[in-house]
Amino acid sequence: MGASIEDDHGGSGGGEEKITKFEGPPSLEETMIVKKPLGIRIHKSTLRVTYIEPNAAAAGEAYLGDKIVAIDAQNIKDINELNQKLKEKSSTVAVRMERGAFSWCKNFGTTIEMLQLDKEVIKANGRAIDVIKS
Repeated sequence: MGASIEDDHGGSGGGEEKITKFEGPPSLEETMIVKKPLGIRIHKSTLRVTYIEPNAAAAGEAYLGDKIVAIDAQNIKDINELNQKLKEKSSTVAVRMERGAFSWCKNFGTTIEMLQLDKEVIKANGRAIDVIKS
């Protein structure tokens, strides 16, 4: 489902433009079984994935922007509940994720930004850059 724009430019001279609000795709949730530790960073207030370690157990399962909604079939409402569930003794957890906007992108890795100062001079500035493609 995409943005729907209706434009009424009939001969009446009114020129009214009707714009339908973009609703976005419907929510998509998936559950995956992942070994602990997950190897992902979670935003404290939104419970969204903000970083995935390169060799993480959740790599290829969790994506940037995904939101953790449940662990082992129990809904998670805040970061404290999430931490409590992850501290429980078990080697794996069932994680239900609400897919985010970047879930359909693939992280090809992280590199260092290189600046070309001259035709033959390239300098690394040390800033990490994520390479992500859809």
